[in-house]
Amino acid sequence: MGPAVTPTITGYRMSGQGELTPIPDSTRPVLGGSLSGCTQVSFNPAGDVLVVTEKTADVISTYTVGADGLATGPIRNDSSGLGPFGFTFTQTGRLLTSENFGGAALQGGAASYDVNRDGRLAPVSGTVRNGRSDTCWIVLTDNQRYAYTTNAMSNDSSSYRADAAWQPEPAAVDCRSGG
Repeated sequence: MGPAVTPTITGYRMSGQGELTPIPDSTRPVLGGSLSGCTQVSFNPAGDVLVVTEKTADVISTYTVGADGLATGPIRNDSSGLGPFGFTFTQTGRLLTSENFGGAALQGGAASYDVNRDGRLAPVSGTVRNGRSDTCWIVLTDNQRYAYTTNAMSNDSSSYRADAAWQPEPAAVDCRSGG
């Protein structure tokens, strides 16, 4: 086994022909180090905050991104639950995450956060459990009314019904298992 590798992010510029060129001095670490368990990296809809979920470290690293493409950070954001995994954004920029709780039986869930201009996350819903195992990926329907998660160990999916502000409450959660 080789030495532990510390995960990083690096910025790139894209040419008109689609070629990528690294931005000098743009490499930044992620907070969880070699044991972070990075699962997803993406920009918010405005393109000024970069989000990295780290399932093993139970951290969501964020970076503010300037017009020059350089990221500042990372900023440590503890996840509402354990094992932040996949994520998506609402049209208004709210972050929705799946939480796998280390694959523990029947502990999967989802959470939501507001993304502040300084890159810090503010929890909105906390964990909303789906009663399934190893919740991994999350998608949001175009009309913003439903989110769907996959549950690897349960071998099924769950659906969440949300209000217009995506503030899921236990009473508003509609989880269904599908094969």
